[in-house]
Amino acid sequence: MRNEAERLAIQWGVPIAIALVAVAVRLLFSVNRLTLLGIARGVTVGLFVGSMVNLYLGDVDGMSDGTRGAIVGVSAVLAEDLIMALLAFGKRIREQPETLLDVIFRGKR
Repeated sequence: MRNEAERLAIQWGVPIAIALVAVAVRLLFSVNRLTLLGIARGVTVGLFVGSMVNLYLGDVDGMSDGTRGAIVGVSAVLAEDLIMALLAFGKRIREQPETLLDVIFRGKR
């Protein structure tokens, strides 16, 4: 039982703690997002992306715990910017779908 608890702590506890620390550091350096909603959004997005990256990296063979933690931390720091960029891209495509179609068809010629 103890080995299983240690394995879960290493597999999930450490990466989630790293993601939380990364989100906290990100929020400290982003002065314009220090509202209650901004903090909640940053923590939620950071934990979600950190968890998804940790799930993916759990299947990679031969990766050390330190490397996995570093990748989870970097992804948690960049999570909000990446999500906002994807949302902006989706909004632009929704407003002007012909621009995406032009790029697709121009690439196949």
